[in-house]
This record gives sequence, C-alpha cells and structure tokens, in this order.
Amino acid sequence: MSHSLSRRHWLKYSCAIAGLPGLDGAARLGAGVLGTAGAMSALGAQPLTLAQAVAGQSPRTAPVQPAASASPAAAPAASAPPASAPASPHASAGRFPTLSSLPPVPASLNLDFDVYYGDSTARGVHVAHAVYRLSHRQEEYRLETEARATGVLAVFYSGALLQSSTGSLGARGFLPRRYTEKRGRRPERQLDFDREAGRIKLAGDPAVNLPFPDGTQDRLSVFFQLGLLARGNPSIFRPGQRFVLPLAGTHRIDEPLFRVISQEALRTQAGAFQALHIAVSKPGDADAPKFDIWLAPAIQMLPVRIRVVDGSDGKVVDQVLRNRPAGV
Repeated sequence: MSHSLSRRHWLKYSCAIAGLPGLDGAARLGAGVLGTAGAMSALGAQPLTLAQAVAGQSPRTAPVQPAASASPAAAPAASAPPASAPASPHASAGRFPTLSSLPPVPASLNLDFDVYYGDSTARGVHVAHAVYRLSHRQEEYRLETEARATGVLAVFYSGALLQSSTGSLGARGFLPRRYTEKRGRRPERQLDFDREAGRIKLAGDPAVNLPFPDGTQDRLSVFFQLGLLARGNPSIFRPGQRFVLPLAGTHRIDEPLFRVISQEALRTQAGAFQALHIAVSKPGDADAPKFDIWLAPAIQMLPVRIRVVDGSDGKVVDQVLRNRPAGV
C-alpha cells in the first residue's frame, strides 16, 4: 500500500512539473489515449473519459507545427453560418457521399502514430504509440490497429487497445463485415454487418440488432473510407462543404457531421504535408467529443493527424504521423 501511494504521489508531482492536471486513476486510459479511432464511438455514446496521463518527464517540443503563414491555396476556416442558415446543422449537409469506382489502394500499408495528451502543437506530452495496418487481396480487406502506452504511463497501464475490421473492398470502397474491439483485459466485442438483411448485430447483454443505411462504416474503417471518398469526390471535399457519413457504434447508428475546413500546412516527424482539415461533430450534443482529421494528398489522402477534444471538459488527445508510409 505504501509503495502504491508513493508512486501515485510521484506521478502527481511529475504532472505538476509538466503543468498538467493531477492524475486520479492513471490506469484508466480510455479510448482517448489508446487509439483515437476507438474514441470515434463516443460521437454516438457518452462523452470520452480521456486519460489523465503523462510520461515522467517534461513535455518535449511538439513535432507538429502549423505553417508560419497560410498556404496561398489555403481557404479560410469556415465561419459560423449566418442567422438565416437552417436551424438543423444537417439540413444543408450532403447525404452519404459514395464512390463509383475504387481509387488505387496499396496491397499493404502501415501507419505509425505518436499519441499525445494535450495538443501536439502546444504542450502536448507523448503518452502512447498507435499503429494502423491495412492489407487486402481479391476484394477482401483487413484493417487492424494496436495502441499501447509508453513512458511512465506504461508502468500504470500495460494493456492495449486492439481493433480489427474485415470486409470487402470494391467500387464503393470499404464495406465492413465484422468489427472487433478489445480494451485491455475487458472481453472482446464483435459487431457483425449482415448486408443481406441490412442489419448490424452485436452479441451481449443487451444484444443489439439494428438496421443500417448503405455506406455505414465502423470505428476503424471510417478513417480509410474518408480518404477514398476525398479522392473520388474532390468537389465534395472543398472548403466549406459539409456532409454526413453513417457510423456504427455499439448501441446505435449515428450520423456525425463532417465539415471541410481548409487546406493547411503541417510539419510532422514524417515530413511536411499539405493536408485537408476536416472537423467532425455531433450536432445538438455539446458534451460529445469533437474530432479534427487532416488528410494528406501526398500520401493518397491518408490521415497525418487525428485530434479529439472532449466536449465536456476540453481535454485533448492528439495523434500525429510518426513515419511516412511506404508504398504511397
């Protein structure tokens, strides 16, 4: 007991030096730190519980820095709609963008991300590492992600967030058939897409059996489908455009709003990128987390940064590309 108490006090002291909040329950990483992809489900559930977690050292210099001046081609961030705009944020949004043909997709791909507690452009502290893997063959795909804590945080949390998505990859992009998720020692959850019946099924208590609209993505496939849609529908991905993309959660199907903000310059450990900034939110729910995703045309519109802001308390978890992926 005394050892646990002293370790807890030491970690609180480390947080104080870093200028971050104290750690109450450091072992509860939650979806926010271990895999922002898993946190996407919070758009259809309760607000995120972001980890109060830092490495046992002073924050290092952030690896992502916005360009000093806006790119000449960059468009200004979307401003608030005028008073005459529709009351519902979905009213003027495009509905479920689709593909008519599949853009080229590498046979295999790894994306390595550093995960920060706090904004990586400010005083964010590196707390985890996440890797996304894509492979496909004969119109069948497999996506996997694994996220693990690093630094002192690994002393308090040795588990991992493991996700997988399998299904078909064709003219309409990613069509999930099965999604699985395992967080630490918790039991694995499995979501099955019955496309003939048009329903999603989840075993458990309570069991879930829901209809889903065409184009529905799971928590992992959505990030890759978004890039395919941007490549196949460039007119929809101009700054100022808005659209809805259905997303399967564990309890319901949600329709988060995607807003194209602007083309922005980012510098990361993987290099410098021009990236398309897309903001994702759940209209009408102030406590729901807000996502910002940056897609880079130089690497086939794959994400180079994914940031989550907890709507209830403003905590930030930031994923930033570590290495430039081979083959794109």
